[in-house]
Amino acid sequence: PLADMEGIIALPNGIMAGFRKNQLCISVSGRPHAWRVVDRLTADTDIVAIANIDNTIVIGTKSFVQTATGTTNATYTMSTPGAKQSCTSKRGMVFLDGVGVVFPSPDGWMACAGSAGLVQNITETIFTKKQWQALDPSTIMAAVHDGMLFWWSTGQAPDSGYMLDVRPNGAGLVSLSFHAN
Repeated sequence: PLADMEGIIALPNGIMAGFRKNQLCISVSGRPHAWRVVDRLTADTDIVAIANIDNTIVIGTKSFVQTATGTTNATYTMSTPGAKQSCTSKRGMVFLDGVGVVFPSPDGWMACAGSAGLVQNITETIFTKKQWQALDPSTIMAAVHDGMLFWWSTGQAPDSGYMLDVRPNGAGLVSLSFHAN
């Protein structure tokens, strides 16, 4: 891989993916050491973070989310599904079971269900835009445990911790009395 590549992930089809600036870099199938120039896809703006849903790569950029789908390194193509929402935090993009890849945006927690899925705000009924912006979404860090999204914002004093359970009989949003370091 290139020396300045970031966010390298492993896909179930034997491919690795990473990014540098506005390029999505894809390794040769079954050869994680081989990164060909012809297997790079270009986004319109710089990439913030990537995550995957099976063989689909969700690409959070500074202006909107894109997806790249394929079965081999030579067949990956990019598309732009749903709402045009930027990813504000590299450490906030995670895969949430039953939902897809979720990431903080300027308007709330966005969910992308893959290349054919829509990008939608899963917290629009929980936070107003003003409340969400007060949490400083660019500082959000997230993790998933037991199907629940745990996240905290380091942009405030004291740091804010939350748990979001979007399952049908889930707990919804729970403010935590602790945060992760």
